[in-house]
Amino acid sequence: MRIFLACTPRTGNLWIRRVVAHALALPHFAGHKPDEIDWDGLPERCLVAMHWHYSDEFAAFLRARGFRIIVTTRHPMDVLVSILHFAALEPATARWLDGEGGDEGQLAHAEPDSPAFTQYCLGDRADALLRVSWEWRRHADVVVRFEDFLRAPVEVAAGILQDLGAEPVV
Repeated sequence: MRIFLACTPRTGNLWIRRVVAHALALPHFAGHKPDEIDWDGLPERCLVAMHWHYSDEFAAFLRARGFRIIVTTRHPMDVLVSILHFAALEPATARWLDGEGGDEGQLAHAEPDSPAFTQYCLGDRADALLRVSWEWRRHADVVVRFEDFLRAPVEVAAGILQDLGAEPVV
């Protein structure tokens, strides 16, 4: 089994990736962009996660290599507030989508009610990031809502495996 986890940042993707990979005993990898992954060197069974836009070509590339696609989603305002708090601690957010639409620099000292956060939320960067899950969801084998996973992680994880036709190893 090969799984590709496509996601907007801050949608619970790391947690969901670890739970699914652990349940299926899969090695898991993450990259900021497709050329950071050694696609030909990946094991036959693995999970790869990435914040990257959907394209027909990339989806066909993944399907040709046997990947099933999981997409994580989360309420957009929750995503943006999470980015606000996370960006203050993690400079690598600038690598999300290879910097498309800017970066999170303006959020360094911003508060949820600040003009800087409002501008960010209404800007090209937030739009680009929020579009990732939206673009992939129509093409996914499984769509996972963060809010559902947060409320019932065991049940939702079991549903993910069932939708993939996979039996848990662990």
